[in-house]
Parts: sequence; structure tokens; C-alpha cells
Amino acid sequence: METTEILRRFKEFLVNYPEDECDAIWQKQSNFFREFWAKRIMDTKSPDPNEAEIDQIVKILDRNAKGNTRRDEAVARVMVPQGVWRRMFRELRHERTLSGLLNDTLLSTDEQEKVRLIDDLHKKNEGKKNSLTGKSGNVVCAFAAVYDPFKNLSVVSLNDRRKLMEYFKIPGGPDFDKDSPGKKIILSNQVIIDWFKSLGINSSPRTISRFLYAPLVQATWKSGQDPDGTEEPSPDGPAPASEGVAEGKQRHAEHLKMQWMLIKIGHAREKLVWVPSGDRDEKVKREINRPTFKHLADKRECRHWSFGDVVETFEAENRKRSFNTKAMGSLLSGRGVIRGRRCLLFGYC
Repeated sequence: METTEILRRFKEFLVNYPEDECDAIWQKQSNFFREFWAKRIMDTKSPDPNEAEIDQIVKILDRNAKGNTRRDEAVARVMVPQGVWRRMFRELRHERTLSGLLNDTLLSTDEQEKVRLIDDLHKKNEGKKNSLTGKSGNVVCAFAAVYDPFKNLSVVSLNDRRKLMEYFKIPGGPDFDKDSPGKKIILSNQVIIDWFKSLGINSSPRTISRFLYAPLVQATWKSGQDPDGTEEPSPDGPAPASEGVAEGKQRHAEHLKMQWMLIKIGHAREKLVWVPSGDRDEKVKREINRPTFKHLADKRECRHWSFGDVVETFEAENRKRSFNTKAMGSLLSGRGVIRGRRCLLFGYC
């Protein structure tokens, strides 16, 4: 993508993205995190943080955290379950070596020192199943982004950083195959920020991250293609980190398969159907727009439908299939709705 096109798209992005307002939100959230970190994790004289306190911090770190809505600002989809986040913070509270290294990393202003500290953190955490460190670097990057969103990108996945650097031909980056975790995290963050500055874009790293994950921009460096259309900021913020990406893709494929089968059930029974917006690909849109297949655009028109009802309906329509209700439970949250006997609405993850 040419420099002029990047600048044009960034200008269009800013039309719908309230940069100053969002930066103010992140200043406030960063201060909130810093206070929690200093007083509830690093200060051993204070009582252990309770679950509710930890959840408030996780809401800032992870888009998928408990209680988050589309209007909330979170670093990214970090792909860490809520319970794992809670255990991680409790472990950081009591494992002073781990919390000390992470704390020194967040406080340091020297890039070489940061590299060394992150590498030491990975070594000390080796073999521990707490999700703090990993090949994708998403948790450490998320901590850095919330601690100082004006110096650190919200692109928390090293895999995504590599893809966008290769697509935009950003020079001076790390060797993602050979360099240490610390060097990959610190150097990739700095060269991406510096590259945008070289184009005359001096917005905060948070704003740059939101731009990179805006739908038509993300589609370029993710797929290598350049779709046409008008830019819109992503309402969900930075996309998922790639930690456990294979498992995530498999769950997503199974989820879409489940949705499609439920759509076919609804069609066969001539029910009104609502499908979550994120699952409305072209195949689904063609199906639900058929004249014989009525469609509910808004789930607010419906009342809740229990998970048990979903399972019962699914089993009734799929007697000849191999059906695993336990597996289905991992795909559907049990949320869905039904309106009288004329509406079949889907559970969603």
C-alpha cells in the first residue's frame, strides 16, 4: 500500500474515531491499572485482591472479559479465559520473582533492559501453566499496553505484528524466527510506532492500533488483498491475539457449523430466525433472505431461550447424527431466544 493511500485511509478513519476522547479514556484506565498494580499486587502489606477487583482490571486488559460491552475500551482480545486471568493475578501477587520482573519491565525506560527483563521473565516462568508468557507474547504485550498506552501498541500478538510489518514493508524489525521473546516484543513495538511517525502520523499507539484493525485496513495486511470501500473504525478494537490460534480457529469453525445447522433447522420448520451479526457471512445472508425464510434483525424482539431447549430441539432434528451435548456446551453459551412458537433463535458463544 502506497504512503498516500495509508494517509488517506488514516484521515478517513479519524473522521469516525474520537481520538482525543479515547486517549483520555486510556489515560484514566492506565492510571487505574497502575494504582491496582502498585497497591494490590506489588504492596505485600495490603490484603490480597478479591475476585471483583481483579475482574475490573481484566475488563481493561481483555475485550472478552466478563462484563465488557461493545462500548467499553479494552486492550485487545487476548484469548485468556476469565478464570486464568484471576489465577494469574493471584500468582503474581505471591510469586515475587515473576511480579518483580514484570514490574521492572513496566517501569524501565531503557529498551535493552526491557529486552533482558522479558527474556528473564520467560525463563523464570518456563513450565508454569499460568499463560503469562507464550510464543505470541500477547499477555506481556497487553500488560505493557495498559500500563502505558502512549508508548505501547495494542497489537498484542507477535504474529500480527509480523504480518503487518511484512505487508507494509516496515524495516528494522526483529527476526521473528530467531530472536528472543524480549527482542521481538520491544523492537517490533518501537519500529512500527517509528514507521508511522515517519509518515507524519503522530497519533498515540492506541489510535494507530485501532486504525490497523479497522476492517478495510486489517483485511489488507491479514490477507494481502486490498478491498475497496470506505473506512470505518472497528467497534471492537484490536482483534484477537494469536495465542492458541489453531484451537481458536477450530472452535470458530465448529461454531459456524453449529450456527448453519441451526439455521437449516429453522428454515425446515419455517421459523423466524435471528443470527448474531458476526456470523452473517454471505452464505448465511443468502439463506436468511430467501422469501420462505423470515428473519429477525433485532434480538431485542425476543425473550430468552434456555440452553436445554436448544439441546432438545437440536437432538430432535438430528436423531441420525452423532451428537455430543457436552461438546455443544462448549460452543453455545446457553443464550438464545424464542418468540412464541414461531421463532427459532440461536445460542451463541
